[in-house]
Amino acid sequence: MKEQILARTIEYLLEFGVSGLSLRPLAKKIGTSDRMILYYFKSKDLLVQEAVEQLAEMMVSQIHQRCEASDLKSPGDFVACVWDAFVDLGSRPLAVLFLELDLMSLRDPSAFGEIGKFLMGEWSKVVKTNLTLLVGEKKNDVQAIEALSAELLGAIIHHLVSQGNSPKGTLKRLQARADCLRT
Repeated sequence: MKEQILARTIEYLLEFGVSGLSLRPLAKKIGTSDRMILYYFKSKDLLVQEAVEQLAEMMVSQIHQRCEASDLKSPGDFVACVWDAFVDLGSRPLAVLFLELDLMSLRDPSAFGEIGKFLMGEWSKVVKTNLTLLVGEKKNDVQAIEALSAELLGAIIHHLVSQGNSPKGTLKRLQARADCLRT
């Protein structure tokens, strides 16, 4: 039952987001009671935390699946793969939810700060790990990779917020910067 509640909560969050989340309407929408949710998760915050952890795993899996299906030959190819994983219409609900959670962690650090840190940590880990593998240990410039990771996330957010109207050439510029890490 716990897994079903969690799975339905994830579906709910992807459709409606976190803002204004209340247990009774959530319980009604997912077909259970607020008491049952509290029995398994102790609080709404713990339910959201577990859901976000699974959603982060989905994000990492989504990136890995896309990149494994592509023939990555360069760090720039990886950047394009990550970009595609988030700007694809099918991925939009996950990207929008992560953006919402990041903003909520800024607005209410006591309630969402740890979730924001967790998501940023997962993002950084997957991007830095994969870029380091493509660049190689000897030529690894940690600061350049961290800066590129942050810039990539910012560009993806800008692209999503601007409804796909990010500045022309943004992806190409990021790919070129990633490929420069190899030299």
